[in-house]
Amino acid sequence: MIADIHKREKLEEETLEKVDVENAGLEFLLGQVRTWSLGNYPSVDMRRTNLEREIIALKKAGWDERLRCWRDLVMLKKELREALEEYHLILAAEGL
Repeated sequence: MIADIHKREKLEEETLEKVDVENAGLEFLLGQVRTWSLGNYPSVDMRRTNLEREIIALKKAGWDERLRCWRDLVMLKKELREALEEYHLILAAEGL
């Protein structure tokens, strides 16, 4: 179970790193588009809006991953705690 906890933490780290890298790329592109004035070029305005939406979606994905990880870790730690309690009860019953 401890290995599962470490694997889940590693998965969260890798996922959030990918989100950060993708977000940095989108932020760069958005910075390029922001140099254009609003309202003059509809296609640029649409691209800007789409980039902003993608950034928001990535932020949400990061928040969702953190929440899923937290839930998974709570469950895994509970299982570990229960297994340890059962182990201690068995030891106590055997007089060890």
